[in-house]
Amino acid sequence: MQRTMKRLETLYHKITPYLFILPYILFFLTFVLTPVIMSFVVSFLDWDYTSPATFVGFDNFKLIFNLESLTGSKFWEAVSHTLLFVAIQAPILIIIPFLIAVLLNSKYKGSRLTRTIVYFPAILPIATVAIIFFVLLDTNVGMINKLLGVEIPWLTKQPEQWISIFLLSTWWGLGGNMMLFTAGMQNVSKDIYEAAAIDGCNKWQSMIHITIPSLKDTFVYVIVMTILSCFNVMGQPMMLTAGEETTTVAMQYIYNIAFGGWRLGRASAMSLIVAGMMAIFSVLAFKVITRKTDAINE
Repeated sequence: MQRTMKRLETLYHKITPYLFILPYILFFLTFVLTPVIMSFVVSFLDWDYTSPATFVGFDNFKLIFNLESLTGSKFWEAVSHTLLFVAIQAPILIIIPFLIAVLLNSKYKGSRLTRTIVYFPAILPIATVAIIFFVLLDTNVGMINKLLGVEIPWLTKQPEQWISIFLLSTWWGLGGNMMLFTAGMQNVSKDIYEAAAIDGCNKWQSMIHITIPSLKDTFVYVIVMTILSCFNVMGQPMMLTAGEETTTVAMQYIYNIAFGGWRLGRASAMSLIVAGMMAIFSVLAFKVITRKTDAINE
């Protein structure tokens, strides 16, 4: 009896950690791994939700890479819009939050309130943010045009449409990255800065040689996650510009093909292509930032 109790106790201690992670495993299997596998399988099918699925092999991918086809040309045009957004918005959402975090890292009166104000937009849903910017930027009823006494077509013409999208995305996305950088800076020992100041380092030199190398892991995380979030852009152009072709991004076009054109196979193939691009850009960003921070440390 005593041996049985000891065995049960040993078994209990062994399985307890797995019971704690079981909810996450179930969530991951249900909402992450299963959709990925299904997307891979469906990308080889021709399926419109109503009729039986037909195996077409690589026909969906051939159609996408055929730039002479309407589907292929429109998809890569949407991808080019996404890459434009990533190239401009990602650096903004990395550099500006870092500089704000550097400025707010010193504990002056009102620094906490300032952090709260900067972070506040990050908790708002995209629908709310889009409504706010529509009220501000609409050509007819927008507050900015009314105050300036002009009629700038912020939401109807180019390049004003993209400028509006970048303004919205910047205001909405600054707070999250700022808080990550702030948390990282607060873990850096003040003694290091004091020793550097004694050795004659100014604030700029301290930031380059102490702050940035100390935030290596934070930079890697922020850069990779920011690139991924920029690739997933959809709500900003869809809600601000009503899905016009000049601002249609990859995720929005995939959504239109899947739930507007009822071509799930094509949409799945497109999503896999975009996922591959996201993985490549993330790996490259990881290697570049790691190499840069190592060079600074040397």
